[in-house]
Amino acid sequence: MPDLVSLFVGAFLGGLLGYVFVLFQDQQKTTARRNVLKNVLRDELALINPAPLVYDVTKVIYRDPIRLEAVSALLDGTTLDYQSNDALASALLRFRAILTTWNDFIVVTNLAQSVAPIPDTGHRQMFDELSRRHGALISGAKQLQPLLAT
Repeated sequence: MPDLVSLFVGAFLGGLLGYVFVLFQDQQKTTARRNVLKNVLRDELALINPAPLVYDVTKVIYRDPIRLEAVSALLDGTTLDYQSNDALASALLRFRAILTTWNDFIVVTNLAQSVAPIPDTGHRQMFDELSRRHGALISGAKQLQPLLAT
């Protein structure tokens, strides 16, 4: 009978140790994924030109939408722990909202200019709104930078 108890205790401890190892390995994978994605997002944010936009009435206001893959990947629910990474998660959610409105406005602006001529006053209004959104985009990116370093 003592051999059966020893066998059971050994199996239980072996299973428990295996379970703890799997949890530790999952945590290591999540940390590695988070670090890679934070580095990718830092690189993606560096591609956004922070220089103020310059108005030229003779030119079409064309901008490409900005697609940042790391933002969605970080917010997918498997990479960030919203309790311990709450500041980063909040900043990412705010930035994603800013980026979405930027991209929506870019698409509409590009389309509007390709469909019909726009008077100078309308052109200027579009540029002013684009500049305001660009400022919000740059501000959001700057707020994210220190959170990505940790």
